[in-house]
Amino acid sequence: QAQWSGGGTYDPQGGVCHQAGGGYSVPNSMQGGSRQVALDYWGALSVDLAPGGSSGAVRNYQSRGSAEKAAVKVCGTAHCEVAVSYKNSCGAVASGEGSIISAAVDENPTVAERKALAGCNKKSPRTCLLWIKASCSGVGY
Repeated sequence: QAQWSGGGTYDPQGGVCHQAGGGYSVPNSMQGGSRQVALDYWGALSVDLAPGGSSGAVRNYQSRGSAEKAAVKVCGTAHCEVAVSYKNSCGAVASGEGSIISAAVDENPTVAERKALAGCNKKSPRTCLLWIKASCSGVGY
């Protein structure tokens, strides 16, 4: 791959220009130019609901399935489950008494955390805490 002045790289085998901001261009020889293609970045959060259970968070994967699989692996136990997956945004998880969890997604990490806590408090008032702080995937995070 070669560096170019725009801060990205060029892959001559694939004929793709990867831009510094996360997008890429595919040359379009028919029109003498290139077309811009936005990339989607996936993240996922996983939890083990057993007392003292663990959690996992991953970000910037190219597919939902790969992000979810990685989050379960990072969580590290046989009982880990995906709590939420998200694309080009942020996810957070709150938990309360009795294995109550609430996951939320928003473009703003603070809002994702607030939504997770609000959802948990509806199920288990005054016992909820943020379990996984907002984790974000995508350009600009």
